[in-house]
Amino acid sequence: MKAILCTHFGTPDELELADIPQPVAGPGEAIVRVKAAALNFFDTLIIAGKYQYKPPFPFSPAAEFSGIVESIGAGVTRFLRATA
Repeated sequence: MKAILCTHFGTPDELELADIPQPVAGPGEAIVRVKAAALNFFDTLIIAGKYQYKPPFPFSPAAEFSGIVESIGAGVTRFLRATA
């Protein structure tokens, strides 16, 4: 699958489109096929290394997104897989 990744601190122009392995939902997790994502001020601070939280590289920025729940892990009870 394709993902936009931050591999080092920098600007939005330095984000990379990469092929990554298909994720598998673990306990308490949901896999969402993202249809739209926002890169807002908060995200730009994180990718620049200027926010107090610094996730390990590589990571996909975008605190806000919309999509379709594709699969769920054990213990998830609030989301159902789309059947459309």
